[in-house]
Amino acid sequence: PIGVQLPPHVALTVVHTEPAVRGDTASGGVTKNATLDSGLEIKVPLFSKEGERVKVNTETREFAGRV
Repeated sequence: PIGVQLPPHVALTVVHTEPAVRGDTASGGVTKNATLDSGLEIKVPLFSKEGERVKVNTETREFAGRV
């Protein structure tokens, strides 16, 4: 193929993330690391849990919302 055009967002499942710890927002850490089913590691908001589906921006590889 000469060119590939990806969709602007894809939906992926969070397979691993650390639980939110009470007081994390006071230290300014409003995001946490998450591993998605594709193997991609991104920063997600503290409320995100394992098994949740999230939208990821395909250009920036950043969290773009929940599905």
